[in-house]
Amino acid sequence: MRRTTLALTLALTTPLAPLSAAAGPAAAPGHGGPGGPIHGTYRVTSGADAGRGTLRAGLEAGYSRFEVARTVRTIAVESTLEYAGTRELTIDGHGATLAGDHLRTDLLHVTSGADVTLRDLTLTDGGGWTMDHVATDGEDEGSASALHVEVPAGATGTVDLTLRDVTVDGVAGHGVWVDDNAGSAASVRASVRDTTVRDSGTGAFDRDGVRVDETGEGDLVWAGRDNLFTGIGADGVELDERGAGDAVATSRGTAFTDNGTYCLPLADRTDEEELACVEDGELDLDDGIDVDEADAGSIVARVSRATVTGNADEGLDWDESGTGSVVTDITRSELSGNRDEGFKTTEEDAGDVLVTASRTRVHGNLANDGIQLEEDAAGDVHVALHRVEVTDQAEGDGVKVDEVDAGDLTMLVTRSVFGGNDGQDLDVKQADEGAGWLAVVRSGEVDAKAKGIELR
Repeated sequence: MRRTTLALTLALTTPLAPLSAAAGPAAAPGHGGPGGPIHGTYRVTSGADAGRGTLRAGLEAGYSRFEVARTVRTIAVESTLEYAGTRELTIDGHGATLAGDHLRTDLLHVTSGADVTLRDLTLTDGGGWTMDHVATDGEDEGSASALHVEVPAGATGTVDLTLRDVTVDGVAGHGVWVDDNAGSAASVRASVRDTTVRDSGTGAFDRDGVRVDETGEGDLVWAGRDNLFTGIGADGVELDERGAGDAVATSRGTAFTDNGTYCLPLADRTDEEELACVEDGELDLDDGIDVDEADAGSIVARVSRATVTGNADEGLDWDESGTGSVVTDITRSELSGNRDEGFKTTEEDAGDVLVTASRTRVHGNLANDGIQLEEDAAGDVHVALHRVEVTDQAEGDGVKVDEVDAGDLTMLVTRSVFGGNDGQDLDVKQADEGAGWLAVVRSGEVDAKAKGIELR
């Protein structure tokens, strides 16, 4: 066999620099430090909802930097804590918990689009949110997020969210929501590390563990490391870039497990009795992580050392519907046991699809294909798989690649393992004008089907 080489260039961002400065000197209990109430650090010495030494009192006084005393373990939140300042809001929790009791509003709402840094802090709203709870109560409680960062229409520059050693638990709405639905010119950048979001988004339809909406001219940048997103009603993480910028996502050492289950109690009802949960006669379930880009920008993603299992729809789901491309690298990851594909990419316009995957296991996904890559317009598709195991998909193919229009398609598979898939191990199709090839090297017995391209 003629030696073939497939070169894919991944334009990935460099790691984010530290996003916030260290906190200044501690202030006396309940009072501002040197520099006055704006520049000083407010020391939270009371776990009460309001009054001297409380977090609420400091926010109302105009402070932006907070340190929770180690003697304070729980801070009661009886109504939304609001921050309207423009300086970066920083809270060093020292292991404390912001605890609501089934609020119908956000726990912490930043209304000004200010940068936010939370460290060593838990946010919870009591838990126990279910579809039955909402139905019997008669109210939509899903607006209640743990942290809601609202970006105003006039914002520019970059809005930074930094989470370090944060836990979000038992929240009805989005666990964390960066909300640039006003369409500002600002970019949004989220740096999330050593953080857990669990058992949230279960009080209403389409509420995610972390959701970032960027609808204007800016980019959306996600850098996640060593996190856990589990038991979320909708997507574990949803990154929604609907403007002209790029969606750039880097995830390392993170688990996305058992998410997207809010509508599963309606599994036997696919009519119009539950409009929110039904789309085209099927339940609208959700993913481990969902990245959407709907304008001229591209999706650029790198996923490494991920565990993506048991999600109600796709494990990894990328959708690009503008003129940009989809560029993805997946390494040393497990994409298994999801109810739909382990990894799905759809490029609806003329952009390219460039995918590399190595040392990754795609096993036992329950519907459609293990990996599904679609280019529905005139762009090219280039795929390289190295030391990938694709086995035992319950329905569909192991890997399915479709180039529907006039673009080219090339695919190189090396030292990989296939078997036990319900359909073909490899189903690769170039359906219109364009050329290409599929080469399988040192991969044992592979049940491959190629249409419109050369099988090497």
